[in-house]
Amino acid sequence: MENEELLQSIGQMISENNHNMSSMIDGKLKPISDRLTSIESAVANLGERTSGIEVTLENDISKNLQLLTEGHSENVDKLQTLEIIEKIVEETSNKVDVMFKVIQEHSGDIKELKLAK
Repeated sequence: MENEELLQSIGQMISENNHNMSSMIDGKLKPISDRLTSIESAVANLGERTSGIEVTLENDISKNLQLLTEGHSENVDKLQTLEIIEKIVEETSNKVDVMFKVIQEHSGDIKELKLAK
């Protein structure tokens, strides 16, 4: 019976040792488990925020880019119109300069004719 009692005693010691080891491992794994839960929560929060950012990109920024593009197109049209107006103003300015010279010349001729009388 001694062997049987020894075996039972050894079995009980092993069982207690397993229980103690299990408790120790659980105690060491608890902080890791808590941190993992915290990380999972943070990742879920990032997923929600990412979805919000995607919605913002799709709705707000796309609309703003479209408006910006439309505004740019309008500016291009205005610039083309301004180029045409610039040419007209330049041509008119040249004609006025010629007319001014002719008027000065004619005014001089008129003065000479008045003096000659």
